[in-house]
Amino acid sequence: MKRKIGAAVLVLVIIILSLVFLSKAFTINSIQCTSEGSCDGEVVGLLESQKGKNYFAAKKSLGDSLSSHPKVESYEIHFAVPSTLSLSLIQKKEAFGLKFAQNRYLLFDEDASLIGESESTDLPYATVLGVPLDNELVFGVKLMLELVKYYGAENMRVDKNGFYAVLPNRGEVTFPLSGDVDVVLGSLEAVLSQLNRSPQNHTITIDLRYKNPVVYGI
Repeated sequence: MKRKIGAAVLVLVIIILSLVFLSKAFTINSIQCTSEGSCDGEVVGLLESQKGKNYFAAKKSLGDSLSSHPKVESYEIHFAVPSTLSLSLIQKKEAFGLKFAQNRYLLFDEDASLIGESESTDLPYATVLGVPLDNELVFGVKLMLELVKYYGAENMRVDKNGFYAVLPNRGEVTFPLSGDVDVVLGSLEAVLSQLNRSPQNHTITIDLRYKNPVVYGI
């Protein structure tokens, strides 16, 4: 019996010493972040905060933070000998902005997900003159991303009555606050196709908020 107890105690001591050794052996002293471009500053800060922890604790802590980070698409965490916490990162890309004040822009990715805020931006953006509902903002961002992509839309803005955009060499278009983006764009293309059959020498205005689109200035 005493031998069994002694053996059990010895095994327990070995396990404890092994855990202590592993904890010290895998302590994070340096970090590394790789991405398509430079890693986001906030993400680098999260990495920095893992220094001094053992790898297993650092991996869990960093993973919990990155899983809910708005700018992170996907990631992989590795340990690099002798003591480096290495992060491979795919970041969401900013594609469009909403200007709420002189120096306040909300930034969205191509899926219309909010991923950040900035005091300035070189991205295409729409000025918010009247704040619509959240689902209307998502619809508007998706719509205006398509307008920029296919029509080079300019002077975009939004208020409580609709979304507005100027299409170069075509005129200004007013869009509804909700609906199906593909349906709205299909309606726009149908109107533009009809207008192209009889080119206008002056600016026109198209209103797509109604079942039957309205064209002014013909």
